[in-house]
Amino acid sequence: MPSQRKIPIHRISDISTEGIGIFEWNRLSDKDTKPYSHRDDYYMLGICFDGGLSIKIDFNEVACRAHDCLIVSPGQAHRLVSVEARAGVMLAIDPYRIAHAYAERLERFTLRHNRIGLPSETANGIRRIIEIVASDRYGAVDAEVRKDAANLIIGMILSQIPACRTESDKVNRYTAITIRLRTLLQTETNLSKPASAYADALHLSVPYLNEAVKAMTGVSTTAYVRKQIVVKAKRLLAYTTQSIAEIARTLGFEDPAYFSRLFSREAGLSPSGFRHKNRESSN
Repeated sequence: MPSQRKIPIHRISDISTEGIGIFEWNRLSDKDTKPYSHRDDYYMLGICFDGGLSIKIDFNEVACRAHDCLIVSPGQAHRLVSVEARAGVMLAIDPYRIAHAYAERLERFTLRHNRIGLPSETANGIRRIIEIVASDRYGAVDAEVRKDAANLIIGMILSQIPACRTESDKVNRYTAITIRLRTLLQTETNLSKPASAYADALHLSVPYLNEAVKAMTGVSTTAYVRKQIVVKAKRLLAYTTQSIAEIARTLGFEDPAYFSRLFSREAGLSPSGFRHKNRESSN
């Protein structure tokens, strides 16, 4: 087997024993960044108060400006591209520390989005909370207070998402189904399956699964699965030394040529072209 490079994984346990990290930054510049791709096992929420930054999340570049909130889900490969953030905050939180009332809403929002603009009064309110919790001059703040502060911040952010203010039972069911499908796709390796196979795994009919996925993501189950295949393929192309044929087999394709055609159609360039453009050094 060829040697493989792995995407580094940053763990919440390296930041905090409590599952929560709350940080301020001032005058953050390019020299302070980690320019390599990595994944986290926690949610990362970053809010710029002044200046901005640009980050690639699973190979899609997202720009964040003043009062924007950037959300990276656990497992998403990402790296900073450029940063001129003169003031901002970062909240790192283990999914299990997120209040039940917010967890599914956050999952649903991140099915399609990584950024949300905040009104200035909301951003400034979050800034005051961070100053109190993160500053030594207020003394030691215990774990429960940090957890409550983190969830208050998440609630303030989610309150700015219109779809999160009023939710029908149908939307909640669709959300749960789509999140179950996403979880299945994250844990499965062999993804080249028809929609019926995923419907069976979730104990649903194909029409109902399609209805739920289309409502939450805007695309059919087949198209959504195809997008996840391409994301996984991009990670393997950029971060491992597996051949294109090996990657195709890993993802469940018996015919590497068919995999290459699908990838080229979805990504806009061939697997080899993508690898050449995005291959990173291992350090």
